[in-house]
Amino acid sequence: MTTRGSGAGVIELDVSARVRAMNRAGQRITGVKLDQADGRPIHDALQDPALLSLVLYALISEKPVEADVQQGRRRIRVRSEDIMDEAGQATGTRLLLSEVDS
Repeated sequence: MTTRGSGAGVIELDVSARVRAMNRAGQRITGVKLDQADGRPIHDALQDPALLSLVLYALISEKPVEADVQQGRRRIRVRSEDIMDEAGQATGTRLLLSEVDS
């Protein structure tokens, strides 16, 4: 399996699961523009149920998650990681998204 595209999509969420940042690749992969999602809960921003389910699972998991979700003919790989402050406290979650070839 290989990833394709010009780079990983990145979405950063705060501890309340509100969108705080999203790069262009994240916007392209999700079909959501940052100006429409900024400050909104991720469950309001994402429209694809399969992708949203995986993202919500990643948010409640105590460990980093890496899994794929099928979106029509595309497969999207989602990885999660905690965003930590200087004191080692989690301040949010970073989601890395990439399109995958089988």
